[in-house]
Amino acid sequence: MRKEWKRLLLIVGCLLIGCLLGYFVSVTQAREQEDPAYLAYFEEHDLPVPEPAEPLNNIIGAGLLLAGVPTGLMLYQRIADKWRIYAGRRLLIGIVTFPIYTLLGVIGVIPFLLIRLFFRK
Repeated sequence: MRKEWKRLLLIVGCLLIGCLLGYFVSVTQAREQEDPAYLAYFEEHDLPVPEPAEPLNNIIGAGLLLAGVPTGLMLYQRIADKWRIYAGRRLLIGIVTFPIYTLLGVIGVIPFLLIRLFFRK
C-alpha cells in the first residue's frame, strides 16, 4: 500500500475512533443527569447542576481532536525534514510544540482529507 493511502487511512481511523469516544462521552453525560447521587451532590453543596454538552458537539469535537494529532504530526515531520532538524533536536522541539501542531492538525484535518481524496491523482 502506498504511503499516502496509509496516512489517509490512519487519519480516517483516528477520526472514527474519536467520534466513537465522543458518543460514549455523550451517553455517559446523559446517564449522569439521571443519577440521584450525582444530582444530590450538587444540591448538597449549593452548586448549579452542569448541563450535558450537545451530543453532536461531543462527537465532532472528539473526532477532530483525535484526527488532528496524526495530521499535526505529519505536518511537523514535513517541516522538520524541510528545515533539516535532526534526531535530538527534532524530539525536543516536537515535545515542546505538540499542542501547537496538534491545533494546526485539528484546523487542517478536513481540508487535508478533501485534498487527498478528491484532488490528488
